[in-house]
Amino acid sequence: MAVRLALGILKRAMRLHAMRRRAASPSAGRGGRRFWCALLAGLLLGCTAPPPRAAQLPLEPVDPIVAEVDGTALTKSEVERSWRAAHKSPMETATSDRRAAFLLKMVEQALFLQAAKKEGLEVPDLEVQQAEHALRASYSDSQFFTKLDGMGLTLEEWRQDLRQDLLVRKLIERRISGQVKVEEADVEAYYRANQQRFRRPPRVKLQQIVTESKAEAFRLRTQLARGADFARLARASSVTPEAKNGGVVGWFSPGQLPEKLDEVAFKLRRGQISDVVQTPYGFHVLRIIEQENAADLKFDEVQEMIQQKLFQERQALLFQQYAQQLWRDSTVRTYLDRLLAQGSKPAAPSS
Repeated sequence: MAVRLALGILKRAMRLHAMRRRAASPSAGRGGRRFWCALLAGLLLGCTAPPPRAAQLPLEPVDPIVAEVDGTALTKSEVERSWRAAHKSPMETATSDRRAAFLLKMVEQALFLQAAKKEGLEVPDLEVQQAEHALRASYSDSQFFTKLDGMGLTLEEWRQDLRQDLLVRKLIERRISGQVKVEEADVEAYYRANQQRFRRPPRVKLQQIVTESKAEAFRLRTQLARGADFARLARASSVTPEAKNGGVVGWFSPGQLPEKLDEVAFKLRRGQISDVVQTPYGFHVLRIIEQENAADLKFDEVQEMIQQKLFQERQALLFQQYAQQLWRDSTVRTYLDRLLAQGSKPAAPSS
C-alpha cells in the first residue's frame, strides 16, 4: 500500500512537471528524468525501510546479587555453582528452606575468608599444589576430570575453591583449634563421671566353615565331631574368603553377626563346635576360639578416645562463638527472593 501511494504521488508530480516542461527548453528533459528517477528511488526506499522499533525495557542483571558481606557481593551464579559442586544436582531441585540455609552457609564462608585476609593469612602456590596432588592421588586423570564435570567445575574453579578451603583452615587453626586445651585432668574427670559408658560387651573370636550344600556341611560337621582339624577342613572346603586363614573371622559382640549366627555363637563355650546353621549366605559350622565376658574398660584403653571427644566438643563451641562474633561485627544483607526467583524479567521503567 505504501508503494502504491508513493507511485501515485510521483505520477501527479510528473504530470505537473510535464506541463511546465513544455514552456522550458528541450535540453531540460534529460536532467528532469534523472531528478524524477532519484525521487522515485528515494520514495521506494523510504517505503520499504522497517518501521522504528518500540522502546524495550531493560532486563534485570543476568546474575543478580543475592547477598552482600561488608560490601562484597555474592551472586546467584556463585551460589548455584557451589551448590552443584556440593550436591551434584541443580539448585532448582531443592526446597526453598534448603536453598536459604545454603545461602547462609556461603555467607558464613565469605565472613571467614574476609577474616583470614584481614589477619594477613595467605596460601602459597606450593601448598595448593601439594594439596591438589594429595587429593588427586587416588584418581586417574580421566576419573578426576569426570568428577569435576559432575560437579560443574573447571579445573581453575576447583583450584580456587581448594585455595579458599585451605585459607579458612588456617584461620580456624589460628583462632579456634590452636586455642583448644584438653588437660589430662579433664580426661580423667570425664572418665570417672561417665564410667558406665566405658563398658565392653561380651565378645567371641569366631572360626567358621561355610558350604553351599547342606549335605556337605553335615559331612564336614561329622568329621569335626570325630576330631578332624577345623582349620584344615576350612581351608579345603569353606567357600568364604577367610577359608585361607583357616576360617578365622575375628572378634564379634552381640548384634554384629547375622541374627541366626548371633543366637548360636553366644550360646557356645570356648572350643565348642556348633550344629549346621543355615543363612542366606550358605550353611555354616561355627567354632569359638576365644571368649571374653563383659568388662569395664580401663582408663588407658579409652584415654585417647576421650581426649579426642573433648577436643572436638570444645572446638565446635569455639567455632560457633567465633562465627557469631563475625556476624555481629559485619554488615550482611541477603536477598533470598532473588535466589529463589526463576529467570529474569523486564525491570520497571525508572521515573
